[in-house]
Amino acid sequence: MLLLVGVAASQSLLIVRGQLFSLALFPVLVLLLRNQARLPSEAVWILPPLFALWSNLHGGVLVGIAVAGAYLLLQRLRRTPVTAVAVLVASVGAV
Repeated sequence: MLLLVGVAASQSLLIVRGQLFSLALFPVLVLLLRNQARLPSEAVWILPPLFALWSNLHGGVLVGIAVAGAYLLLQRLRRTPVTAVAVLVASVGAV
């Protein structure tokens, strides 16, 4: 009986849910933004492709856009305003 339950439940246990991608991509976003806050670089341009991938996987990308937008508008805008606005526009366009 336990073997039959294991076989019947395998489909729901082995299927990767879309929510898992949000759990995996949000820490990547936070790590990238944390590194950018310490030492700003051109690596901030990784955000639009990240959001393009994330938006095709799960709707949790909207939380990521909000977090990245807060960073870009509240911190990065003072240092490099053109880059901050361009990355934000490209990120929203990617979503």
